[in-house]
Amino acid sequence: MFRVSRLIWEILAAQTCEERVAARSLEWLAANAGDFLPRPDTAPSEAALTALAEMALLVGQTAGLRGGRPKPEREREYVQRLAAAALHSFGTPHVLGFYRTGPAEAGIGLLVTWLGLRAYDSERSLSKDAVAAFVRERQVERPERSPMRKMELRWVLDGIGLAHRLPPMRVLLEASLPRDVVEHDAGDMTEAEIYGFTHTVFYGTDYGRALRLFEETGLTVLSRAHALLLLERMQRKEHWDLTAELVLAYRCLGGGAAAAVDGAWRALSAAQAADGSFPAADEAPIRDEPHPRRNWALRRYHVCLAAALAAFVPPRQP
Repeated sequence: MFRVSRLIWEILAAQTCEERVAARSLEWLAANAGDFLPRPDTAPSEAALTALAEMALLVGQTAGLRGGRPKPEREREYVQRLAAAALHSFGTPHVLGFYRTGPAEAGIGLLVTWLGLRAYDSERSLSKDAVAAFVRERQVERPERSPMRKMELRWVLDGIGLAHRLPPMRVLLEASLPRDVVEHDAGDMTEAEIYGFTHTVFYGTDYGRALRLFEETGLTVLSRAHALLLLERMQRKEHWDLTAELVLAYRCLGGGAAAAVDGAWRALSAAQAADGSFPAADEAPIRDEPHPRRNWALRRYHVCLAAALAAFVPPRQP
């Protein structure tokens, strides 16, 4: 007689396709979190620290995106394991050194990690005053950033509670997402432009917590329709990363039940491997990550991350 683990039975008993995808995605992230930890004897790679920062983001979002519903025990366990991995990395001197001296975007990674781990007392590794000094030293407010990147920066600085001189979020939203973009035929948008759209939605809605900015600018309904059109296109292309991001964006915009979203979850479930990961669009070695196992994990984590985040945003009732 085959012996099936309790976890597998729980996954099989999950009520919806969405819950199954999210549960398996969280399980995979937790099981592979150690693959993103920098080696103690070498400088960390930008790719690994980006993954850890995004895991910290997921950890931080889980506290507020369940709409007050209690978390399943396995979900709490997985999030704890992700937080432990990110905290372990965040408290390592050579990692902090990379944040201070590496590429400019690494500086934003430190801020995202600090914010995401706030519930786990990130000040033990770096005080809020030290973070403020870091912001000044790295000149993260420099004007050449794109409006969307400034939205990201403003979102994280506001979340930490640090003063800055960035433009108001509404100004940045209108610059990042002009009305003609969401009124235009979505068929000729590049992948980079679609990622720009989804991330603008994430920061502009505070990951689904607030629609005020989109409502004030009259972009909510148009952006939902735009997200659904793009979602169908990315699903047909089997671009699972953007499929998951667009489901998350639609949810953040307050979108209710939709056939395209249901179809996307079914397609994601069918594409998800037995271990919970998704096929990598690119198998080429990542710069500064020659180790096959680490390269494999870094190529696969992001779809799991976006799918888990999308499941945490409660859909609105139609």
